[in-house]
Amino acid sequence: MPVDYLTSGQHKLKKANLFIIGAPKCGTTALSEYLRYHPNVYISYPKEPSFFSSDLPGLQYVKEEKEYINLFKKQKDQHTIIGEASPAYLFSKTAIERIKQFNPDAYIIIMIRKPLDMLISYHQQLLYSLFEDQELLEEAWNQQENRSRGQNIPSTCREPKLLQYAEMTSFSTQIKRVLTYFPANRIKIILFDDFKNSP
Repeated sequence: MPVDYLTSGQHKLKKANLFIIGAPKCGTTALSEYLRYHPNVYISYPKEPSFFSSDLPGLQYVKEEKEYINLFKKQKDQHTIIGEASPAYLFSKTAIERIKQFNPDAYIIIMIRKPLDMLISYHQQLLYSLFEDQELLEEAWNQQENRSRGQNIPSTCREPKLLQYAEMTSFSTQIKRVLTYFPANRIKIILFDDFKNSP
């Protein structure tokens, strides 16, 4: 794997070269935690910086490249895989192109599951995190058109685009977008059921 370096203060850091890009509620956190314990893998803290999803500013933990690079400053020489796991990247319309510009030699892992299963779990997560205020999934689904016009958005929702449930589960469209920027031999797609049954 080619090594690309960045400078952070006095430190010479390897660029992130592994991106676990989503989708939400499909196992990205579990996978990143498994990988974190490998001696040659460094996963950022937090694991979900969402830096490259500039079209979803309410999710970005960091917005400046210098801040992003600092998330990897504790890497060691033994770490050959430098990664992060931001599940919003698959949904984002800007993230994949920005990742390609940042590191064209990166590897991409996409985790997906049956859309209905993902949708149910995702809606529950949005309720828990106070992004959503419609207790019933059907009611939340029916609000999509209004919310696309900025109506009926909960005041506690930091990123209204995440309430577009149909778009969030359009995996084929999202994967096609990834394939326009990265070749298939740099992309690994993992189905949630396979991961769950045989991690």
